[in-house]
Amino acid sequence: MEVTILDISAQVVHCKITLKSSTKSLKFSIIYGSNSENERALLWRNLLASDPGSSMPWLVGGDFNEVRFSDEKLGGRPPNIRRLHKFNSCLEECNLHELHTVGQSFSWSNKQASRIACCLDRIVANSAWFAMFPEAYVQYTPESLSDHAALKLHAVPPLHSCPKPFKFFDTWFEHNSFWVTLEQAWSIEVTGSTMFRLARKLQHLKQVLKSWNPLQFGNAQDRIRDARANLQSHQNALLHDHLNGAQIEADMSTLFALKKR
Repeated sequence: MEVTILDISAQVVHCKITLKSSTKSLKFSIIYGSNSENERALLWRNLLASDPGSSMPWLVGGDFNEVRFSDEKLGGRPPNIRRLHKFNSCLEECNLHELHTVGQSFSWSNKQASRIACCLDRIVANSAWFAMFPEAYVQYTPESLSDHAALKLHAVPPLHSCPKPFKFFDTWFEHNSFWVTLEQAWSIEVTGSTMFRLARKLQHLKQVLKSWNPLQFGNAQDRIRDARANLQSHQNALLHDHLNGAQIEADMSTLFALKKR
């Protein structure tokens, strides 16, 4: 990966990143928004002027020092609607959209008894970036000594030519139709040497079981993904004391059970 600095100002650093593995380039803008509303207005204008257009992938992330929606702040004074509108208008004009996020709901807190928490840090991208990394998401990790949470970007280009590996699940042994399916698949007639017949039967059995599994069990990976999303939703709600720990523990047990399949 090759990084080229394009422009530096008090609130943003614009970079060009070239991926050596694919020779593709993208733009990455690192944000450190000012506490001053007037200075943040300069940041919004900078982003509008730096828009590379729809053809080049553009990722923008960091501390914007502003929330987008009223429910992104807990405690203290309510957010200023006029400032929210300016921030959102900038993102819309730049065609920048939120990445999917996991983890805690707020990225900053005052760490005081009269708690105030906000979502000031975020990562957004344009349509070309989403096309390059369709499975990307952002993980918000709990803040430790800092008052800001760390943002971890997970982005891997899709491998279109790589087939999914075959997985054998132990629970298949417990299903009534497994052994019948196994016997029928193995009984096909194959001519040739012993090793050739073995390899061809194993290949045929793999295809049969790949078709048989979703019919009998559904897609286990989808169920695990759904359980993760459900668990994350409960954990976020727990921050507002809307759920109890017993419910979270029950959902975790479900998730761990699915992982074993």
